[in-house]
Amino acid sequence: MRLATLVTNTDFSAFAKARPLDDEKFATLIAEVRPDWVVTAFWVCRGEFPEDISAFDGVMITGSPASVTENAPWMQQLEVLIKDIIERKIPVFGACFGHQIIAKTLGAPIVRTPNGWAHGLIETNCVASRPWSDHENRWNRYGSHIEQVGALPDGACQSLETGPADRAEFATEIAAFFEYGGR
Repeated sequence: MRLATLVTNTDFSAFAKARPLDDEKFATLIAEVRPDWVVTAFWVCRGEFPEDISAFDGVMITGSPASVTENAPWMQQLEVLIKDIIERKIPVFGACFGHQIIAKTLGAPIVRTPNGWAHGLIETNCVASRPWSDHENRWNRYGSHIEQVGALPDGACQSLETGPADRAEFATEIAAFFEYGGR
């Protein structure tokens, strides 16, 4: 299995450089459960894109402190690539910024979170069972965000949501994990 990691993280601060970068983090996570899979990183935020996305069996798009609403040139090129990935029916996963740019590419609005910036531990709940999910219905994760997907894109179904019953209290950049086309 060959996976492409599209790195979107624009944090090149000394703090970030002193820790594993996103390409290494994603490759390490995959290697822990699928050591025989090959993960190749492309720093799309620096203009490095795969020549042929069809050479990969799946795609992961990382998080970023950048806003998908900036429409930077590399983001516009990434949206073109996401359309190609979807047309080719290549499975794609987006984390934080990654899921937002997938949703935006599919026509969903990206909006500010109702209560402004949120940082810290955020509860995540499974709202629909999927073949790839385990049996745990709720877990906590750390996050920092100011934007979220405002509505699911046409043809998408929600798998996870964050926060307690009042989602606005902990509205997050991953408030609407979704799968497109029933995958």
